[in-house]
Amino acid sequence: MSNPLSLIQQDVMTEMLKEASQAPLGCFVEVGVYQGGSAYFLSQIALEQGRAFYGYDTFTGVPHATVADRHQVGEFADTSLEQVRETVSHGTFIAGVFPASAVPMPPIAFAHIDCDQYQSVKDALLYLAPLMAPNGLMWFDDYGEIEEAKRAVNEYCVGRLEPRIGSRQIVRFA
Repeated sequence: MSNPLSLIQQDVMTEMLKEASQAPLGCFVEVGVYQGGSAYFLSQIALEQGRAFYGYDTFTGVPHATVADRHQVGEFADTSLEQVRETVSHGTFIAGVFPASAVPMPPIAFAHIDCDQYQSVKDALLYLAPLMAPNGLMWFDDYGEIEEAKRAVNEYCVGRLEPRIGSRQIVRFA
């Protein structure tokens, strides 16, 4: 089994995995799996720590976009559920538009939100926030790079934002 492609820079991935490994009790969730690059590493930590891992993606590309979004409908379609399942051995992977595709999950310790679009980031945040474990952490991959992703986070997370890590933003839930 080879490591799948990740568009996340190595130093950012290292920091994200460090935060995930120190998360409280609960499962790991990733919304925006793409080809499974970060899911591969997050699922390994989840496996080592006896946690469940849930990965959500359309596996057909970006599902919706506004004129303000950077990516258009259909971008990132060069993947498949089968491809990810072949390269990531631990976890439950669900195809569909999140959160309509969501399955029941235990409290969430760490959520990696990497879905690039305003509506997708907002929907993930609104759905997952009530499911977060005490001191659970959401990691927003596109916060400093995609203005619409940043807007979605800022609208909901006023007063909860921690200092940014490069172009990434984390939010801890009490």
